[in-house]
Amino acid sequence: MSTLEAKRDWVYRGLAHPANVILASAARGQRLKPGNKLLLIGNEHAGGIGPFLGKLAVDAKVNCRFEWDRTATLESWLSGDRVGSLLKHHPNLIVVVLGTRSSDPSEISSRLADVLRVTRHVPVCWVLPLEGGSQRDALSLALPAADIPALHSEALEVHRSQTGAPSARGYAGWAGAVWAWIR
Repeated sequence: MSTLEAKRDWVYRGLAHPANVILASAARGQRLKPGNKLLLIGNEHAGGIGPFLGKLAVDAKVNCRFEWDRTATLESWLSGDRVGSLLKHHPNLIVVVLGTRSSDPSEISSRLADVLRVTRHVPVCWVLPLEGGSQRDALSLALPAADIPALHSEALEVHRSQTGAPSARGYAGWAGAVWAWIR
């Protein structure tokens, strides 16, 4: 790793300070190795995180592909063969940045089972939305039951723009936290 690459990794991680929380790794040991393929799918937040996560992946010689739809939810990604077509790229890890329309953990659990069925044997990690609410709470209850690791983004202090949305600095920090978590 060059000095620039090491600095980018360090800076991105430092931009989103966990609020008195230590982020545990999504899995023990190093999950992504040089030559691996990472697939990031999700909503507008995946679109914000993607370019920064992609830079970190390039530095680590990991191929990163990201697909996002501004208004996507778990339910919309499961419609059609959207995820199935992305699996043709043979990812080693799928990171999902999606919320849900449902507030019912049992309904979400059913949808998560569909995700695991579609993704087959590819490990899936979930990045929970920054904002709270009954849908995020239900999703955070359903993910452990499906044995899907989740990054609780609400624990991060993500820099915001004047509109309240994450700024470029905020997305870079969030991407750094995601990268540290999946590595």
